Amino acid sequence: MVLEIVAETGEEFVDFSPYVASINDDGVVHFQAETRDGKRGVYRWDGFVSAILEDARACSHPDANEVGDVCFYSDDGLVLIREGRAEILARPVGPLGPTIAGDFIGYRANDSVYLWREGYCLEVAQGHSGLQGLPVVNRLGDLVYRSQNGIYLSRGSSLVPVIELGGSVTSLGNFPFLNDSGEVSFVTDGFGAVWREGQVNVVLEVGNRFESLRGLLYQGPDAWIYYATPVGGELTIFSSDSQPVLAIGQELEGARISEFALNPVSINLRAEVVLRVGLDDSRQLIILCRK
Repeated sequence: MVLEIVAETGEEFVDFSPYVASINDDGVVHFQAETRDGKRGVYRWDGFVSAILEDARACSHPDANEVGDVCFYSDDGLVLIREGRAEILARPVGPLGPTIAGDFIGYRANDSVYLWREGYCLEVAQGHSGLQGLPVVNRLGDLVYRSQNGIYLSRGSSLVPVIELGGSVTSLGNFPFLNDSGEVSFVTDGFGAVWREGQVNVVLEVGNRFESLRGLLYQGPDAWIYYATPVGGELTIFSSDSQPVLAIGQELEGARISEFALNPVSINLRAEVVLRVGLDDSRQLIILCRK
């Protein structure tokens, strides 16, 4: 994969953390950034950086759909920006951030998970004190979330258990992923797996290559990435053909990578990936990785 710098801290931006950047299926990147005057804005990149809302008071990543609608959490609630106009859809919200696909938005509010579409809000799940990660939506209106008991898929009026803790299942990753085909990818007990219509297929095993497997984002047979720690190595992002994309300790821009961050909003249909990267000289970068 080719690495391209989208934005970096310096004269204009002082901080991108702790939130990730997102990328839509057209390859447009969105990110939040704190500027030198203390404002927390939302920005887009489609070859150059432009401001969507400079004083957004953002407190999550922004996510965008294919037509450029952008949603994020602000200090005031769940915000949707459509055709240049900002609207608060819900409050309170959080933690972490929302996801958007087509006309649907998935978000968390305390111990509940919600699905929003054009003014109508459905409470998908409530009373889950152990919610993890993001509620991820697709263009069909499916929504997947991770609770303290397992991973669940909301589809229409049904709530389908994808995989539940107990018995031979002793661990689950915190960030399951849902693609537009309705496939759910996740990591569990040293395996990377994809669920589709009740069937679970293993696509990746820790074996003797890795010390741990942290995440799997699966868009299709040739469009997926995973992140894992090789034996004796550092946390690394790999493409579907197991080629390393980026790793902790790797040299980049005259320094070494000390951290990187991604989650389900950080990959698009073509498996282009956008990362927030921290360097050991205190600089931060937003980096686009694509074939």
